[in-house]
Amino acid sequence: MVRLFDLRDDGWREVSDAGALRRVHQALLAGLVVAMPCDTVYGLVAVAESREAVQRVAAIKLREPAQPPPVLVPSVASAFRFAMPLEHEALAAVSRLWPGPLSVVVEAVPRLFRAVNPSGSTVALRVPAVSGMLGKLLLRYPLVASSANLHGEETATDGEGVLATLASAGLSRLRREGLALVVGGSGGGMASTVIALQGGVRLIREGDVSFAAIARAISGPR
Repeated sequence: MVRLFDLRDDGWREVSDAGALRRVHQALLAGLVVAMPCDTVYGLVAVAESREAVQRVAAIKLREPAQPPPVLVPSVASAFRFAMPLEHEALAAVSRLWPGPLSVVVEAVPRLFRAVNPSGSTVALRVPAVSGMLGKLLLRYPLVASSANLHGEETATDGEGVLATLASAGLSRLRREGLALVVGGSGGGMASTVIALQGGVRLIREGDVSFAAIARAISGPR
């Protein structure tokens, strides 16, 4: 069973695994946002190829939309499909650290960057170490995932805490901005490390994967 908070009726309820997956899938297909545990921190997730849905994530967080969130994909092979060919050699080296908490900024295919980062052409891709609901959703579509907090604040580690944090500005605002569901659970890990590949590997944000581990992966045998 899965605990769900539905913002349409403002109540927590126990739902079967299949029922919860169906409701989350329906919300995401409608272009809405769902708060759910990821393999790192609790995340606000939305379908990555929907520009409107990606904008809703930023609005819920009270963050400027010019800061594009990472995109979760189900496998290394799918990451290659979303990255431009010029990135493939460097991506192959760092992909040894996937699945896991490493986001890699690449030059992305147009259908992805136009939705996630229309002011540029790069997107941060990540293959998370997940199964369960999030893993099943990723087999259907890539998802943006941004920490489930208001911009600049700490991320809570359970569904109740996430809801309380996001709702500090009012539940009505969350409904208006497009948050549909909060999935219960825990997500108390560290945020992902973020690196960029353009012009050599650069550390953008230190997280759960050390830069030393990244350097070893890149310098290892091809």
